[in-house]
Amino acid sequence: MTAVNPFLKAICLFMTSLPQTNLCILVTGSPSQSQAHLSALRFIRAALKAQQVIKSVFFYQDGVLVANSYTCKPSDELNLIEEWTALSEAHNFELQVCVAASNRRGVINQTEAQLNQINGESLHQSFQVLGLGQLAAAMSAPHSQLIQFK
Repeated sequence: MTAVNPFLKAICLFMTSLPQTNLCILVTGSPSQSQAHLSALRFIRAALKAQQVIKSVFFYQDGVLVANSYTCKPSDELNLIEEWTALSEAHNFELQVCVAASNRRGVINQTEAQLNQINGESLHQSFQVLGLGQLAAAMSAPHSQLIQFK
């Protein structure tokens, strides 16, 4: 028998009391120095269990560091890239990285690498580089709600 996580149980109870909402998730915390990514993953799993819709997950500020494919985690730590990728593929939502924030932190796609004459890209293939306008557009859709993890 598996134990029920009290956090997930509370979120599920709360989410089932809401009408169906398009959730836009904003992750701004560092993957190595905050619990933002773990909390967001837990929240999303609970929201999906409560039949809510995840419209998109947008990584901003230090949150973009999760998309760096050159990050090597110790084997005893959770691989956040794998967790985000599996969840987004299973539930069909995009993992969006802010272009300005990612460029400042060296997380670049092929286009930015070519523009800046840098050899190679560091953005993991599961993530898309987009501007803040994409976040604004997702939030302006009917029945949308923004939830931030920092």
